[in-house]
Amino acid sequence: MKQNCSNSGPPMWFHNLSRHPQIFQSCTSIIAGLLFFCISQLVLASEGAELVADINSAARNGSGLPSQFVQIDNILYYTAQNITTGTELWSFNPAANAAVLIADILPGANSSEISALTALNGQLYFSAQDGASGFELWKHDPLSNITIQVADINAGSASSSPSELMALNGQLYFSAQDGASGFEPWKHDPLNNTTSQLADINAGSASSSPLEFTPLDGQLYFSAQDNSSGQELWKHDPFNNTTSQVADIRTGNASGPIGSYPASSLPRELIAL
Repeated sequence: MKQNCSNSGPPMWFHNLSRHPQIFQSCTSIIAGLLFFCISQLVLASEGAELVADINSAARNGSGLPSQFVQIDNILYYTAQNITTGTELWSFNPAANAAVLIADILPGANSSEISALTALNGQLYFSAQDGASGFELWKHDPLSNITIQVADINAGSASSSPSELMALNGQLYFSAQDGASGFEPWKHDPLNNTTSQLADINAGSASSSPLEFTPLDGQLYFSAQDNSSGQELWKHDPFNNTTSQVADIRTGNASGPIGSYPASSLPRELIAL
């Protein structure tokens, strides 16, 4: 069966895997045997796809564009848009069959531009902007149903632009910049509600640009650059609170139009096995 929702854009659908286990499209999120996805067109092996919510139904040819699905305690969290609130944080409860706007962080039709939804200790962390303090770290607490800014890392209207969010050992690790030391690795400790920089790897206002945060054996591996060895493989050890380069894979210098500079191995696609 071909389901075509081109008249209203791709809203959110689900497919009951217990009734129809085969589907010709990769899954986005599975909760209690239900496969959730966003489509314009979907081809199924048999009947079983049902529309969950047409979030942007008021807009002619509009799309809710649900994305970034994250599950916490059988509730599906995601971003979606409509003509009233822009793109904001939503949830869907399969038991109640209810799609709900969690918070209009940037009030009105403009979008808070939420990104990097990450679950940690039953709470949902992400990057967003409220129109006053730039892009900063936020969280939603499902128990209290409260959505708040975790920290204004780059104080005022400037942005710290958190990215690469990764949960490890009850801590949240991410890349951010505070306006003084460039983009560096940071962490948030929910237990004592502190947010701090792990290390100023590329000292001063320059950025180490940490990427690809990947947990392995309780440690956090990532790609970063300092001012002497280019972009190489680094790690942070939470137990002794040290951040160090793992290996200078491509040694020496490279040259270009601006002269000589440290060569980089550019580690990417980190995978822990």
